[in-house]
Amino acid sequence: MQVRRFVASRGVAPGAGGRRVVAVGSGRGGSGTSLVTALLASRATLQHGRVLLVDADPLVGTQHLLWGVSDGPGLWALKGGARDPEELLVPISASLSLVTLSAGGDAPTEAEARTLLRRVAGLFGAWDVVVVDAGSRRSSLRACRDLGASVLLVVGQVDSIGIATTHALLKASALDVPGLETPVLFNRSAAHEADRAADVLDDGVNRFLDRPLRVAGSFPSDLRLAAALEQGARLPGALAESPLLGLADGVLNQLLATVADR
Repeated sequence: MQVRRFVASRGVAPGAGGRRVVAVGSGRGGSGTSLVTALLASRATLQHGRVLLVDADPLVGTQHLLWGVSDGPGLWALKGGARDPEELLVPISASLSLVTLSAGGDAPTEAEARTLLRRVAGLFGAWDVVVVDAGSRRSSLRACRDLGASVLLVVGQVDSIGIATTHALLKASALDVPGLETPVLFNRSAAHEADRAADVLDDGVNRFLDRPLRVAGSFPSDLRLAAALEQGARLPGALAESPLLGLADGVLNQLLATVADR
């Protein structure tokens, strides 16, 4: 029993279990984490082959709603060996599948959850790229560790609360998962707004965390896309002609280059 607990506590080594695992998270709900994750996963299928999209939010997974598919049995279905990890896969297209980790049953203990996440990570070797929607909770960092992600794209906003919550997540990552790379993407902001927010955040990061701030870029607001989603449109159709597509390619390539360098 002690050996089992020790193994479960270690998580998956960064980059283990799959060739390329990247995660997306935020320190504040409503930052657009799920849409950014979906956008990156969609672009990855065009450039990098078979992609597994993992919705790791333990309570409120939304990826299945964006894509218009079933959420599947969820992580808790693996308890007691009732199901195999392969049974969690929900096909979205020929090159993209979804695993949702928030659906179904009573939540297991933290130790049980970590063991189950390691079982899910065992799937990753069959995919060219794994993109993890880590959500906007402290547990996002634990999911990154247990699923073997070596880079977490932190989705921030340029208002004062957004900057503060982004700083808090960067601080938590430095404490909880010190080996995790945490580039920041400013969402729904113009380039000049992102530059100002980055200056403020950089000052705090250098002063209190003694580490450089890495900025992955910024995404402007896409009102047409927002309206399409509000009207019930599903991905990838809602993304057609979005100005975010080219920007997402650049961010995705940055993340994958980071993984390759580790």
